[in-house]
Parts: sequence; C-alpha cells; structure tokens
Amino acid sequence: MGLCASSPSPNTREIQPDTQFHDPCRSTSISIIWVDGKFEEHERPFLAGSFISRDGNQELVLCSSEHLAVDSCPTPVRDDEELQLGHIYFLLPVSQARTPLSLADLCDLTIKARAALGDDGRNH
Repeated sequence: MGLCASSPSPNTREIQPDTQFHDPCRSTSISIIWVDGKFEEHERPFLAGSFISRDGNQELVLCSSEHLAVDSCPTPVRDDEELQLGHIYFLLPVSQARTPLSLADLCDLTIKARAALGDDGRNH
C-alpha cells in the first residue's frame, strides 16, 4: 500500500467524560492514545516513524495495545512498521517503556482507552 510522503493529519481530540467517539469493534481507523488523554484517529496506515518524528519528541514511544502485558516491558513499535487499521496504540514515556507494567498500569491504560474510544462497556 502506498504512503503519502507528508505527515499524517490526525483528528485530535481531548478526552471528555461521557463522549462517544466511535465503536471500536467496527473500527476502520488507527487509534492513538496519549498518556495525557489526547486521542488521535487516523484513517490510513502509515509508518510509526513518521508519527514520532512529526512532533520531534524523543521522550515518547509508540506501543501497540496488543503487545502490553503484566510484568513485561512495553515493546515500542519499530519506526519502519506500518500502523494497522483497527488497532489501538499508546504513546508512552520512554521511562515507562523501560519498566515492566503492573496490573495497575494496564488497568490505567484500559481506562484511558475506554474513555477515548467512548466504550462504556455496554456495547459489547
């Protein structure tokens, strides 16, 4: 699949309580959730490196929700890896990516994802 040479232009929103963004079960977009509560949705795949480099912030790493587990360090997505539609990614501080996640850490990330995606648990 071809990629545009320019940086992706996201739909960026701050998380607001009780806001419904979309149904994550039928998502055809890439969801990126920042640790500060910002949520971005992208409608096309793109390389992870283009996302990280656009802000120039080397203190953050992009991690796939599918590779997060208790007692394991989050695995950053490689710069040359294409982000996948329907997947959820977290933008985490480098320091957190170097420390094994606790159950409390995963619960915190789950709460942020559910708030960002508008999933109150009743839809599934």
